[in-house]
Amino acid sequence: MSESTDIVTGGAGFIGRALVGQLATLGHRVVVLDNLSLRASREAPVLPPGAELVPGDVRDRSFVQSVLERERPSTLFHLAAIHYIPACDEDPAGCVSVNTAGGASVLEACTRVEAPPTCVVASTAAVYAPAEAAHREDDLLRPIDIYGLSKLWLEQLAELYARRNGLRVRVARLFNVYGPGETNPHLIPSLVDQALAGGVIQTGNLSTQRDYVHVGDVANALVALATPSQGDGIVCVNVGSGRAVSGLDVVDTIAHSMGRKLEIATDVSRLRPVDRPRLLSDPRRAADLLGWRARVSFEDGIGDLVRESLAAGVRI
Repeated sequence: MSESTDIVTGGAGFIGRALVGQLATLGHRVVVLDNLSLRASREAPVLPPGAELVPGDVRDRSFVQSVLERERPSTLFHLAAIHYIPACDEDPAGCVSVNTAGGASVLEACTRVEAPPTCVVASTAAVYAPAEAAHREDDLLRPIDIYGLSKLWLEQLAELYARRNGLRVRVARLFNVYGPGETNPHLIPSLVDQALAGGVIQTGNLSTQRDYVHVGDVANALVALATPSQGDGIVCVNVGSGRAVSGLDVVDTIAHSMGRKLEIATDVSRLRPVDRPRLLSDPRRAADLLGWRARVSFEDGIGDLVRESLAAGVRI
């Protein structure tokens, strides 16, 4: 990618910070749009040189459009979302407002500027119907929760804008992203935090299998999606490792990285009322179109995460 200005919505979040860092490393100027809702203090995050924070809400179309007109980015990466499923289940209207209406605001703003940017949209594997087999991009889409549904609606909006307005849209269906800097208490950060604190680890259902992909690999995939060689219209790819890992395997991997056995107990309050048994990607389209594949093994990623957490003496 040539030197350019990029906009990253949700750039102060977990995946956003990794993406901003990657873009800055490539020499890009980066403008971060974020309402800082997931930062406890609402303080501005520390951004790398070449990155600037513009606080605001993506649901405000006039605000997004004004930033687009001023910055004239070549690419807009739309990551802003509520993606912690219990939070989405607790406030379905808020989930749809941010994830779907917010996405519509961003897409509409992009069509109203003189030089519309390429839009790279972060979606989720939760749009797929439950299945044992690895998911391909043309599989049946049938979410089982409000989060997946809000992202499916976002994908449908993106397809509409690509078809009706000629917007260049790239959709990344992200599987289970992990790594340093997580902003929500998902399984891996929760287990690592509890393991560092000592005592019995409280867990939910550990029999389910997920496709874990490191946040650094995800940032690389999003950058690859923005390359001009992908042409016009809409392109959709899975971003996953192609490997299913059970919750019990996660516990064992953390224990191995810490060099000690971990004692676990089931906490019924952590059990989800609806949970798919297995979620696995077929990542071949990303490999064929982008030359991308997940390079950080699960064992290496967990090992690095545990070592960084131990060295810092703080929770991840």
